Amino acid sequence: MCDAQTQHNIGAGETLLSLRRIRKTFPGVVALDGVDFDIRRGEVHAIVGENGAGKSTLIKIIAGAYQPDEGEIIWEGNEVKLRTPNEALSLGIATIYQEPMLCPDLSVAENIFLSMLSKSFRIISWREINRRVNSLLEQVGISLPLNSPVSQLSQAQRQMVEIAKALLRDAKLLIMDEPTSSLSEAEIERLFDVVIKLKRRGVGIIYISHRIEEVFRLADRVTVLRDGKHVGTFDVRDVDEESLIQLMVGRPIDQYYWRAPAKHGEVLLQVTGLRMRNRFSDISFTVHSGEVVGIAGLVGSGRSSIAQAIFGILQPDSGEVFFCGERVQIKSPADAIRLGIVYVPEDRLKQGIIGQMNVRENLTLAVLRQLSKAYITSIRREEDASKAIVESLRIHPPDLKRMVRFLSGGNQQKVVLGKWLLCRPKLLILDEPTRGIDVGAKAEVHRLIGELAKSGVGILLISSELPELLAMSDRVLIMRDGRIVGEMSRSEATQEKVISLAIGVDGKGLVKTVSDKQSAEKQPTQRSKFTMLVKGMLNLLLSGRREQALLISLIVISLLTALKRPDFLSLSNISDILTNYAYSMLVAIGMTCVIISGGIDLSVGALLALCSIVCGVLAKSGLMLGLIALVSLLLGALCGLVNGALSVYLSIPPVIVTLGMMSIIRGGVLWATGGYWVLDLPQWFNSPYQLKFLQLPLPVYVALVIVILSSLALRYTVFGRSIYAVGSNPEAARLSGINVALTRCMSFVICGALTGVGAWLYATRFTAIQSNAGIGLELFVIASTVIGGTNIFGGSGNVIGSSLAIVLLGTIANALVFLHVSSYWENAIEGLLILLAVGLDVMRWRMKQRGVV
Repeated sequence: MCDAQTQHNIGAGETLLSLRRIRKTFPGVVALDGVDFDIRRGEVHAIVGENGAGKSTLIKIIAGAYQPDEGEIIWEGNEVKLRTPNEALSLGIATIYQEPMLCPDLSVAENIFLSMLSKSFRIISWREINRRVNSLLEQVGISLPLNSPVSQLSQAQRQMVEIAKALLRDAKLLIMDEPTSSLSEAEIERLFDVVIKLKRRGVGIIYISHRIEEVFRLADRVTVLRDGKHVGTFDVRDVDEESLIQLMVGRPIDQYYWRAPAKHGEVLLQVTGLRMRNRFSDISFTVHSGEVVGIAGLVGSGRSSIAQAIFGILQPDSGEVFFCGERVQIKSPADAIRLGIVYVPEDRLKQGIIGQMNVRENLTLAVLRQLSKAYITSIRREEDASKAIVESLRIHPPDLKRMVRFLSGGNQQKVVLGKWLLCRPKLLILDEPTRGIDVGAKAEVHRLIGELAKSGVGILLISSELPELLAMSDRVLIMRDGRIVGEMSRSEATQEKVISLAIGVDGKGLVKTVSDKQSAEKQPTQRSKFTMLVKGMLNLLLSGRREQALLISLIVISLLTALKRPDFLSLSNISDILTNYAYSMLVAIGMTCVIISGGIDLSVGALLALCSIVCGVLAKSGLMLGLIALVSLLLGALCGLVNGALSVYLSIPPVIVTLGMMSIIRGGVLWATGGYWVLDLPQWFNSPYQLKFLQLPLPVYVALVIVILSSLALRYTVFGRSIYAVGSNPEAARLSGINVALTRCMSFVICGALTGVGAWLYATRFTAIQSNAGIGLELFVIASTVIGGTNIFGGSGNVIGSSLAIVLLGTIANALVFLHVSSYWENAIEGLLILLAVGLDVMRWRMKQRGVV
């Protein structure tokens, strides 16, 4: 590893980027006020400051996510306007945010290539992409499983995916925002190695971190921001840690880790033999009142899982928990809160705060009953209680009506702490309480821990920062592979001892192995073989191989029906099933695209009726069959465009827009037709169904061709992969340069166009067209997409699965007729299949959380 002096010599180069007099304001807040900044090629330039100092705003301006109100941006000597992330990416500016902006449902290769998805409908060669990605990764010594979904990666691997994305764009400037906040020591070292390699290649790196030691280890220069202003830019050789911290906070901080001694009381929490499969095993420890017990270990060692089990988020398989001398059953967070146990989670954004609520509403959320009279909330009591917490924790700004999502990370963390302090806890569990907050906020959190311990509160502290853990804890428990492998008092614990136990290395540098007993526990048993069989069945049903499960179900149902009615498998009956549901396949394809992109369209049934009526009217007027199909397609696309534009550009939820469109179209069709059918259609209008090959009419082949082409388009075109990216993580897609609004809007257009083509197939099937055609079609195709494996929340799915689900439901309906079963059972079976599909998905998610699948 290079030291700062060596890095400085390597980093000298010409100016790459300059910002002059940058000013940016938000309602009621001046985020940046006349800030100057520049970075050279091959330089690591750190930006430091407290939360709320303006660091995130500055890098988002550089990344094109925000536009400055005033000032100028100079790139390689020329003034530029960075209006979008795509413009920044095109110049060679790549950003790695604190929370990696990746699409969890997409593979590693797809995420890395995401930033290149800029030309719609270009064909993708995955072989060429994998070759290029592998070549780039080898250059910087990164190894990643390219075909694995990003959701299966560790935090460190996700950071490497972000770096790989930057390499693919041939980035000249890489912005790294708190890249080590969730990494272990070993992972941090690997990241530093990559940073140095990039620096040697001439890449400029803007490095933002609250860990001051990283700044002095990596950076050539450091810029200090405070309250949106530029305090100064310094060579790292010209400042020390103490002076840098004082520049950041504007005041001296005498004790970075502040911990007053406290007298320990009786045993508050006693955990005995706690075990949870694939999480932790044989966990036993105690926490006294007034005592701070730290838990050390690598990321993934089971620390957070223990905390969540004590708080009732996870349910252990066995073991006992005693609290205040009594055995307790904690089956939910509500049970824990009633006992006086509270938990500050590692991920404050997802588990700690509610961003759409203000400070007062967040603070009082857990104590509303205590502050209410006869279940009616008292705003005055809430405000009084909140003001006291805001003052004691120094939450800034002290505005109870301010939305929590607009607060800095440090102040958001104080809100989470304040919420639980209002509960007057007996035991406080802190999971990475200072992650992502500045040194000033850290000092205040440490002060609070000391005061709470002094008041008799027991504290369980989990932290990846060993200096913090050792300075704050009375005792330290060390975990490895889900087990407590050591316990040390405050006087005994050192960083070297803790790290050695945590990584399983003895004093001679040898890796410790598991005992015979532990090894025996991992030997396969008859029960585990049965579990493997169950896993295989579940994976077939629930994984990306949903199509196989549907195909097997289709074959089984057909064979069982044929046992009683052999003619069920006749070619004529198979032709009838495919003919009757060909148009539904097309609508289901469109619906799949919309749902994958994160939307939904409830107007397809009404749109099918409208387009069918228009087809019939045009046929009676003598228009050519091909032109009728084109008009129906364009009419459907136009209605889809209206749905998409209203939903995307006016930010109206798609369920509201399409529900309104459904009502408008239904009413319009009934008004125009007077409720009458379109009759006396010319004989040539049904000609598509007269053209047959192997007893299957032309529309069936049209549907099958569109299914295949749509499947290939979603897999192998840039626009197709953009749909998945937008549905999986729209912000990540936007910051990768994808036009999220246009992509979502186009998915509605595609759905409308395919519904128009489906309406043409539907209309040409019959000699008369009903004015109420398509009733219930929207629910039928939505059910098919869900059964076919499409995630109703977006990001994953495929048209093959949706099409097979259409055929399966059609086969079931046909089988009921053959078996003389009432057609009323059709809807019941359809509903059961939906519940089964969703239920199995939930089951698999829960089993995955427990490590079973």
